[in-house]
Amino acid sequence: MTVTVAGKLIETSGNLSELARQTLAYIDGGTQWLAWAMRNPMASYKLADETSLLAEVQLGLHGSPMTLLPRLGLWVSPVKLMTLGGADLRTLGLMETGDTGAAVVQQTQRILNDNHLLTAQQLGGAGDFLRDLQVRAAPVFQALDFNDRIALCELAVLPLGQESATPGSLRREAAAYAVQQARTVPEFCDYYHVYLAHAKKVDALNSNAATRGQLVDQAVQTLLPLGFGVLDCPQLPERLPSPAEVERSMHNLLARGYKIGFSRLSQAVLQMVTQTVFTRETGAEAARLFDLYLSAAAGFLAGNRLMQARLEQDGSALTFTLQRENQQARLHVNANRVLSLRTFGTIPPDAGAPTPTSPVTPQPE
Repeated sequence: MTVTVAGKLIETSGNLSELARQTLAYIDGGTQWLAWAMRNPMASYKLADETSLLAEVQLGLHGSPMTLLPRLGLWVSPVKLMTLGGADLRTLGLMETGDTGAAVVQQTQRILNDNHLLTAQQLGGAGDFLRDLQVRAAPVFQALDFNDRIALCELAVLPLGQESATPGSLRREAAAYAVQQARTVPEFCDYYHVYLAHAKKVDALNSNAATRGQLVDQAVQTLLPLGFGVLDCPQLPERLPSPAEVERSMHNLLARGYKIGFSRLSQAVLQMVTQTVFTRETGAEAARLFDLYLSAAAGFLAGNRLMQARLEQDGSALTFTLQRENQQARLHVNANRVLSLRTFGTIPPDAGAPTPTSPVTPQPE
């Protein structure tokens, strides 16, 4: 009857940190499982650290990496919960036990916003967004997973196409184009953004649909082949890496001349459209702009350190930010520990990655 965490025998729950005990309580049956495992003569569990304990207990008991806070309507990994800290976990605990006082609600809203956590109510807005765009029935949206909904919610709050005389119809036009191009939800998000950003860039927001479609299609068909060489992404060790490990791996790779690439072609196209002077170039000139962008990105990554690290809501993916003056890069580590470049470019004056927000509304029991 042994439960060992980081080489330490756990004989009572007090052998775990207070933060681990707090988080374990958010896993339905988690505290009871630990009590059982510590006294069961046949039980033997060896965990690398407390985050591994939380992840394994959640997955083992429920067959899912995320736990549910039912009153708040929040699906979240216990590993992500642990990053919130003791004070914020206590606040969420008050909400979950029925305290809907103004102070608790206000603090809960802050916690969600600060940690980029979306509730089930907010995630449900992904379907409303697609219905507004008149593409909800498209095959690409028939098996939305958790991170697909996150991506759609983040896309929905971007101020795209608003300078048009008819923003609603323009966005539906962009969605129709993106549905034709995309084979995954993240690709849909990229192509939708590309369509609207390119139309603005070539001063075609108030032109006709045929002209916009022709211009963006030419741009996409020019850029896609150029991106084939920038899809190589390094794979990090098979565990949740620390920011220091990611930074060390990144700098070692760059020092050897390795360029950290994008996780998908459409992402590379989006960066070229939104972060370079590319408009209608083709052939050698388009290739030159692509190479200049990649070289600038590699130079920026090599010369700067990670400023911010964020574990995503699913507890598996990580986002890292590097920033210097008015330039910023974001790196992403997915659930398979693949490191890729997500964005690099100039920070807009009104920047601040929009986070979908809505008032905290406790769900009925």
